[in-house]
Amino acid sequence: MNKLLEEIFEECKIPKTPAWPDYERIIDLEKFAKLIIEECADICEVSGKTYAGSFTPKRAQIAENAASWCGILIRKHFGVNK
Repeated sequence: MNKLLEEIFEECKIPKTPAWPDYERIIDLEKFAKLIIEECADICEVSGKTYAGSFTPKRAQIAENAASWCGILIRKHFGVNK
């Protein structure tokens, strides 16, 4: 796992309780999945902003819009709202 996945994993751990004594293996899978989906969608949206100097202004805007739309579609596909 890379550092980001480890951080997300740590954030999703469920605290140790008598009912769940094995703290290291229990995570909130729904939260973990949502955070992974958010990271993927954010990559699309951020990458779209890097096209400004690569194309003509009109093409850069098209690329940025497409990348943003990609992030929206990823969230929508998995039912995650920003």
